[in-house]
Amino acid sequence: HYVRSKNEQLVDNWLYHHNICHAYELLVVDKRNGKEYINDFYLPQYKLFIEVGGLETPEYLQRKEQKIEVYRANNLKLLQMTDKEIKSLDDFLRRSLSAYRNI
Repeated sequence: HYVRSKNEQLVDNWLYHHNICHAYELLVVDKRNGKEYINDFYLPQYKLFIEVGGLETPEYLQRKEQKIEVYRANNLKLLQMTDKEIKSLDDFLRRSLSAYRNI
């Protein structure tokens, strides 16, 4: 995939090399109001959305909080990643996906 950031590229490559089917920038619709959002990754076998952290500007953080609320309100599983998780990407994704596999 062509992605928008270095962190997204690392996640995309990890998923690809571990043969995990994933979609990039899938549309998510808030069922409460019909507003549309674009997520970073969706893993259909886990029914899991992944959001990869990025900028830390006030505008970005506000939008991020809005998206998180959309996932909660619509009962969508979300895995959030920051630079901290990216630094230990292999361990973090292995543990996280193993936990979601059992849900």
